[in-house]
Amino acid sequence: MGWKIIKGHRYYYKSEREGGRVKTSYFGGGESGLLMSLLQVEDRAEREADLAERRAERDADDAEERAVSNWFDDVQAVADAAMVAAGFHKHKGQWRRKRQ
Repeated sequence: MGWKIIKGHRYYYKSEREGGRVKTSYFGGGESGLLMSLLQVEDRAEREADLAERRAERDADDAEERAVSNWFDDVQAVADAAMVAAGFHKHKGQWRRKRQ
């Protein structure tokens, strides 16, 4: 995508992949090419802003998930300590009372 110079004149082309082939669209030279290139720049800026917003949301969700996971690990550690203090042990992931 971009400007091509052919015989000293500038022309704006856009290349897109459709399936396994590349399709090139001609948008003109001069003012019409300039307008299309500016529209393309604005569209790209919008897509990048949307991507940054989604990335920020995902990072916030990941941070929340880590906080919940850390809290659960702390609760699990307290529960495990209580079970050990009550005379139980883990056998293949199950809590069992210790033999006397």
